[in-house]
Amino acid sequence: MIHKKLKRTVVLILALVGMLPLMGKGIVPESMLEDRQFGMATNFLQRYSQLLSTPDSEEKSDRIRRVKEDGFKYSKGNDRSFMAIPEDADFSIDFNKGVYTASWTKDGKTLVECSFPAKVGLMKIEDKKGLELLMIEKFRAQTSSAGDVPIPTATIKEVSKLPFSDFYIKSNDSFITSNLSNQIVFLPSKEAIDKFEMVYDPGIYPVETISNMMMTGYSKENLGIDLKIKQYGYEATDVATTLATLYDIFSEEGCDPYWGIKETTGEMVKGLYIWKNDMGGYCHVVSMEVPLEALSSKDNAKATLHCYVRLDNLKSLFADYPQLK
Repeated sequence: MIHKKLKRTVVLILALVGMLPLMGKGIVPESMLEDRQFGMATNFLQRYSQLLSTPDSEEKSDRIRRVKEDGFKYSKGNDRSFMAIPEDADFSIDFNKGVYTASWTKDGKTLVECSFPAKVGLMKIEDKKGLELLMIEKFRAQTSSAGDVPIPTATIKEVSKLPFSDFYIKSNDSFITSNLSNQIVFLPSKEAIDKFEMVYDPGIYPVETISNMMMTGYSKENLGIDLKIKQYGYEATDVATTLATLYDIFSEEGCDPYWGIKETTGEMVKGLYIWKNDMGGYCHVVSMEVPLEALSSKDNAKATLHCYVRLDNLKSLFADYPQLK
């Protein structure tokens, strides 16, 4: 039997990290809570309102203190006026140079205006250890089918010819170095002159196939991954997952993938798989080892995940990956 006070604390923690639905009045439009870009920030605002409305406790006071220490502040109003925001107030939110600014107005009058930095720990109201535990639970709970992922196609206007090659590239951008990029490799379609098909041929183009798998989450065999999730204090948890599941979990957070090859042999491709979230100020760093046999069999890839790494902590990343410079 759980003591009533302890039970309230457990429910509060689960709600704040997103494992329970948001309760109480809505100070943010539902559409903004589900927005891919602003969803993390708007869910934080909604949960902070919920936190302020809970009965006083040591846990509540500690979390409010950490929110303020992490950079949440008011330029108009205070916690009391934040709690009093009416549901019919007009809401707006902006993101500029790593800082969110949100305001609520009614009848032309600003009721509350606040700002906070793009820090995932702040917006989840959770420390690094708690975030890692939440990530482990996501992988344990979610399964995805590669069949749900459409195979990309492209037109001549969307791709550029790769010099001295038959390949065409649809490139979005790169991260830190040109060798860590977000791009999909295509070949001209045999059926239409102005159409291009994503390269997926493990037998002839294994390296390009793996790159495309990382960018799209698609693999015909739904590539299995033996994933080791590194945790605070030198701990680690092993989970069995798939590429499609990993792709879905990180995509749903609003992250974008980047892939760079560290080493290739006749049997293995090793690379760095980064999922960046500018709006959350973090990235997930995945070190991948993909046996070529895994592309056409039940063999698994191996991966090590460092999740929720702050973007400003990535400067030393390439000391471990000089091949990507």
